[in-house]
Amino acid sequence: MASMPQNPLLALNPTMTCGSQVAEVITGRRKEKKAIVLDLFEKVYLTKPEKLYYAYPNQVSLGQLQRVSLAMALAAKPQLLLVDEPFSSLDATNAYLLSSLFRDLSRQQKITFLMITHDLKVTETLADCWIWMENGAILLEGSGSIIQMQDLPIEIGQVVRSASLVNDHKPKLNPGTEALLSLSNVGYRYERRKRLSIRKKEPSRAISGINLTIYRHHVLGLVGQSGSGKSTLAKIIGGLIIDFEGQLKRHFVENRPYFKHVQYIMQDPASSLPPLRSVGDIILDTIAAYFTEIGKRDRLLLLQKVLKDVGLSDDYRSKFRYQLSGGEKQRIILARALVVRPEILVLDESLSALDRYMQFEILHLLEDLMNNYKLSIVLVSHDLDLVENFCQTLIYLEEGRIRFVGKSNDPAFQTLKESKNILH
Repeated sequence: MASMPQNPLLALNPTMTCGSQVAEVITGRRKEKKAIVLDLFEKVYLTKPEKLYYAYPNQVSLGQLQRVSLAMALAAKPQLLLVDEPFSSLDATNAYLLSSLFRDLSRQQKITFLMITHDLKVTETLADCWIWMENGAILLEGSGSIIQMQDLPIEIGQVVRSASLVNDHKPKLNPGTEALLSLSNVGYRYERRKRLSIRKKEPSRAISGINLTIYRHHVLGLVGQSGSGKSTLAKIIGGLIIDFEGQLKRHFVENRPYFKHVQYIMQDPASSLPPLRSVGDIILDTIAAYFTEIGKRDRLLLLQKVLKDVGLSDDYRSKFRYQLSGGEKQRIILARALVVRPEILVLDESLSALDRYMQFEILHLLEDLMNNYKLSIVLVSHDLDLVENFCQTLIYLEEGRIRFVGKSNDPAFQTLKESKNILH
């Protein structure tokens, strides 16, 4: 038995290269082990396996890391493979390829898959049989289509109906024309050392020649397949990467520190919340760091207000990370960012791990927050259904370069989707 974890960022060792971590599972000489690892990388549809072999986890996209974890699981030659939410961080094309890979492994190598997922499309196309759980108990089980079943329990019917709600959602916003941030010819490359070499380095370019402008009260969508440079660009906009090429120009009215204007929300809310701090302490820490001039009473009032703004009661102040659902963690992360009163929120694949019903709730919440806080949002996602319907402007990235800027209904974008075989 082997397992493929939901979050490879937490499962993989950040101090070891991807190749060496997979090679640990394999016995034999170093060259033989490397050859096996490269073959496994190719089998899980990872391009440029030699380059990936010497890359560290922080230099690889989450979608690619997920398949590195799958290669590590396959290296043990298991009969039973537990895969936990394997498609939540993949774009549609790579999700289709991975599901095809699962199907082939099941048939050719006789591997049994136990798959945990909230994606009904995956269940419909891939699962031979399914079990629906609710509140820790089995509510329903069967085979065939869940969506086409008659007389579903209320809890299941609500989720099944919500699967199509995101596609129909259009934000009610009046986008502004005031520029807040502009990027000119921005690029970034990771430096990689050759094995057993001190001086010689091999740069790996993540993005290059990026030009874009973020406007007030606007939703900008960044889309592209795994490894396209979406997250790198999001981190530059969010202020987490500062050694980039090109120019980032601010147009903010107030001269405040950058992180008071822009807040970056990580892809995985669980790993960005301290496990030993309560929700109240986490947000109060942020208030204390950014508003040193206000007293304790005002800080508590600000905490109470921001929790209410994200749809949570004051009772959540005493809760810890392990007591929160995925949607509740996402709201806490939003509260921590909003308490700074930023003008731009960068959401890096923040909705990918949520089911469709929860995505629909968070989108409604984001719409209300944009109107109340006069926010602009940069939404990074591989989910075209979500981005096309929620974002006012869409940027498609491929191999670190912008291939399209415009509306999702632009014929040029539809042609691009068809040419690149981007699947819904």
